[in-house]
Amino acid sequence: MLKLVLVTLAFVSLAMLGMAIGVMLTGKRIKGSCGGIGAVMNDKGEKHCGICGQEVSGIPDGSCMEEVASS
Repeated sequence: MLKLVLVTLAFVSLAMLGMAIGVMLTGKRIKGSCGGIGAVMNDKGEKHCGICGQEVSGIPDGSCMEEVASS
């Protein structure tokens, strides 16, 4: 049982290390999506992005960060 826990812990640690190295090497920032936790409901019950203000259903791929960066 202890061996399984240690192997699992090592695997998860290596996965997290790999993700951290990937973020550092690519230089990309971690970002959310428009439909995620940043979405804000208005009085009509429509979800709007907390970042760009667009209606969530109007954003094609669920991410407005490229649009914000270009404007």
